[in-house]
Amino acid sequence: MYFSPGKKVERSQEIWHENIWKESPRFRCAPIKINGVSYNCSDFVVYRESSNRIGRILVIVEVDGELKVTIQRVLQFIELPGNLQSNDRRERSPREVWLFDQNMENALVEVELQTIIKRVMVTILYTEDTIHDNSSVVIREILYKHQGHWKIRNVAYSYRHPSEFTPLKEPETNLPIYKLYIDLYFADFGMFRNVYHLLGGVYIQIGNLPFDKRKQLKNHFVLGFVPFGGSFEEFIAPFVAEMKTLENGKIMDVQGTKSIVIASLEDITADLPQGNDLVGVLAKITKANLPHRKLYDVRQLTFGHSDSIYSK
Repeated sequence: MYFSPGKKVERSQEIWHENIWKESPRFRCAPIKINGVSYNCSDFVVYRESSNRIGRILVIVEVDGELKVTIQRVLQFIELPGNLQSNDRRERSPREVWLFDQNMENALVEVELQTIIKRVMVTILYTEDTIHDNSSVVIREILYKHQGHWKIRNVAYSYRHPSEFTPLKEPETNLPIYKLYIDLYFADFGMFRNVYHLLGGVYIQIGNLPFDKRKQLKNHFVLGFVPFGGSFEEFIAPFVAEMKTLENGKIMDVQGTKSIVIASLEDITADLPQGNDLVGVLAKITKANLPHRKLYDVRQLTFGHSDSIYSK
């Protein structure tokens, strides 16, 4: 299984090639030490480019066997397009900077670890009620381009880094730490060919396994079955309780060595009807909206098929 930093590759195939692994502190966006100072993903730092600049650490990735830092650029007032250099922004500029939308060209820069100089205190004001030190620099707006024109939007509508809503305090320990990526699957299936009532199957996979291992049947771990008419919430409650414990880390014996295991539920994969149930979308089927008074399986309606189960 893979427990190392995310990798930058030409063709993504594994979960650790994707941003969800690279950015989340619950997997491998772990703190790194540079000149004795610890830096985390989402920290604002001063780094060397053509000159010293402020940026935000998005990910720490492995590129050709070497760790590098991907930084999102932060702009000063003088770097804003002329049409956006208003008097109001000029007055705020001594204690304010602007985030450069990461989807824009040249918004992200990949730098060597040694180019990081120091951490700086920058507060993103998602709301004006956000608590911040009055002496710190703030970000209220984000610069982006739409249809060839530079525009500004409130930073509340910007992309939020996973470390902001799924934080993880790294355990202070000398024990090895293993972080597991849990993928939960939920799907209904018929036990017998001509029986309409479906049985709900729930199983998990571990995303740390490479793709060729994840697709093997032996690496699908069954949690259990939800009987027809049963409540998924009641069924999944014990699993949720255990996951809450594992999210905080638990000491386990791993191949004869005491280690800390942290497991986080990151993906939930379901057929469309079960997905609708999970997010609270109810499919209402009545005779009035069925052509030719035929009754259809909800899955067939969802996917647009027209074969009826039976007709009157």
